Amino acid sequence: MAILKNIETGELVLLQSQHMFGRNIYGVNTYICNEDVSRQHATIYWKEGVWYFKDHSRNGSFVNNQLIHMDNLKLKFGDKIRFCADRSIEWCLDDIKPPSSYLVSVTDKCKFLQLISCHALPSEDHPDISFFYTSEGVWNASVEDTIIKLENNHIYKFNNESWKYIENEVFDETIDYGSSVKDSCFCFTLSPDEEHINVKIVLNNMVMDLGDRVHNYLLLALARGKYRDIKNRYNIDDQGWCSVDLIIEDLSKECCKNVDVYYLNLLIYRLRKQLIGLKPFGFKFSNIIERRSGELRFAHNNFVVMKEGKCILSNGEVCVI
Repeated sequence: MAILKNIETGELVLLQSQHMFGRNIYGVNTYICNEDVSRQHATIYWKEGVWYFKDHSRNGSFVNNQLIHMDNLKLKFGDKIRFCADRSIEWCLDDIKPPSSYLVSVTDKCKFLQLISCHALPSEDHPDISFFYTSEGVWNASVEDTIIKLENNHIYKFNNESWKYIENEVFDETIDYGSSVKDSCFCFTLSPDEEHINVKIVLNNMVMDLGDRVHNYLLLALARGKYRDIKNRYNIDDQGWCSVDLIIEDLSKECCKNVDVYYLNLLIYRLRKQLIGLKPFGFKFSNIIERRSGELRFAHNNFVVMKEGKCILSNGEVCVI
């Protein structure tokens, strides 16, 4: 996410994908209080992987002391920008990353949480609250057993602090992910003693490898619970829901130690973070574990479990990888 920093005051501006600057306090993203600044003075915008500056003012703007009037140019890291001739009001382009959604503190505008991966509050080791991106293209907050869909410009209280959510996603329109979630299959491969569990997401000839992680055991336990309910012909809305208490008991046996709900939340957070970072579209599966009061479930219909080269459980086409 690109950031402009006021050289004199240290004020930060988190750039949106189309960010307007000017003297119209109600019609711009960032208000500039100076009589030489036009009401809608200039725009910084993201296009095809580059940030651009476009002036549409009566007096022009300055980028690195070069006058820009009714024109646009590419920006680069460290560029100095002024929206009028006053040299005391100058901004530095302090970051040129692509735009992304974020949470900004209501009380401290310099405190923000950029949402480009799975995030947690108060920390990654204690993810009491976690934020993740879903296949529907929205950011959610997971708070205990509650999932909150974040809405643009709404204020939320997380970790005893008020945050405003700003939606700022840029989608790659050249890639169609429409059927990727529906048609994919989770393939579990177990070692003979089931001590090691590898998970891959398979779609046609594409494989996304989750590797051998502790949270794979949680996925497998939930997949088995869903398979059981499917075979028992449960209603689709009721399939796969497993008690958190029973899952914790099962994990304690598997890990040979007493685990609690905090450990369970940590596993779910680490899984979501891994998925969001998994190319090319692992983020589409970040809500693979669904939650409701006191229960969890595996939120995908196609999965197979392989052991010693044989399929021992299947609710989808057997994947040969």
